[in-house]
Amino acid sequence: MVKALAGSDRVKVEVVRAGGVEMVVDAMRRHQRNAAICEAGCAAIAALVLRFPAHCDAVIDAGGPEVICTTLELHQSSAAVQVLELDLAFVSHYLVTSTLMWFICYLLH
Repeated sequence: MVKALAGSDRVKVEVVRAGGVEMVVDAMRRHQRNAAICEAGCAAIAALVLRFPAHCDAVIDAGGPEVICTTLELHQSSAAVQVLELDLAFVSHYLVTSTLMWFICYLLH
């Protein structure tokens, strides 16, 4: 649902301002063994940072890189994780900033 809402740039700003990133990362942390929840969370994060590299700071501050790396490790054979990797590759292709590139590289290693 957050991913769908984050399709609008105005809504993205409000979701991040209201603590949506922290809520997504926390849900992923609490449900790390549930591939569907983690995939949806990663897709939401990718949508929230798309065209807003400053939103990466909120993801980093919320502990997103650690949670996403754990998700990638726990669900290596999951089709949902493969979709996640495509989402992250899409974001990294269209947002070329040093902060985002650090974030994407951190996530994929």
